[in-house]
Amino acid sequence: MSGRNLKAISCFIFTVSLVLFITSCDGTYGNLKSPDELKNFRNDQASLVLSDDGELIGKYFSENRTNVSYNQIPKDLINALIATEDVRFFEHKGNDTRSSLRVLIKTIMLGNRNSGGGSTITEQLAKNICGRKHSDPFSLIVYKIREARIARRLEKYYSKEEILTLYLNTVPFGENVYGIEAAANRFFSK
Repeated sequence: MSGRNLKAISCFIFTVSLVLFITSCDGTYGNLKSPDELKNFRNDQASLVLSDDGELIGKYFSENRTNVSYNQIPKDLINALIATEDVRFFEHKGNDTRSSLRVLIKTIMLGNRNSGGGSTITEQLAKNICGRKHSDPFSLIVYKIREARIARRLEKYYSKEEILTLYLNTVPFGENVYGIEAAANRFFSK
């Protein structure tokens, strides 16, 4: 490959990277949450209707969710989550470069779909907080950049335990069930 071709490819990659970075920041593909929005994030929760003796009569919600605290989450659940989703959770600051490179090389370049994902728990939390509206390949790249940036911010404002708690309270389990408490109740009556 000639020096001229290498310069052209480098210039193209730089330009595409710059466009992706700008579109991840300018709101084209959703809001890049401000520090205040992230510091003050609160999940929507179901409203519970209780009888005089404290028995649950009904629940009203747009998202079926009841938040739990870190101390209410079983340690085995936390260990299983970290083991399956983000083994280096306590070592990184929101982004795991090794996992991202593995996805780039094994999944994207070599086509191995069984090599696992590259998103950290914190990046998944960022996705749960901000959501995704588009599903085309270009928007996926922009969303990933946005989620990586938000994950770095989340790690500045929250402890690892708070991130795990927020994640387990935001994760969707299907059937309009959000968060670990609602999922345990819905699927296991616990």
